[in-house]
Amino acid sequence: MSDTPDMFTSGEVGNFPTSKETQDNRRFDWFEDDSIIVESQPALAVYRNIRNHIVIRQEDSANLDGEDICITVAGDENIRLLIRALQREIGDA
Repeated sequence: MSDTPDMFTSGEVGNFPTSKETQDNRRFDWFEDDSIIVESQPALAVYRNIRNHIVIRQEDSANLDGEDICITVAGDENIRLLIRALQREIGDA
């Protein structure tokens, strides 16, 4: 047996406090806590419409007018340009 504590039985996973410690000792701040790795965001959908254009659709999570936001890209070459631009932005180009 190892002297290293098992992260599942010791009550800790890495440096994160157990749920009881979290509830008792600090308020979790969804805006400032550095343990947040994915922030809340509206859902996205990608599909082809009846004209064979690519549609990138974002849900209207703010409920401003009930309408989703849509970006339509026509033509396969324009779609390839969009993909290359996205790859460039994340450093994969």
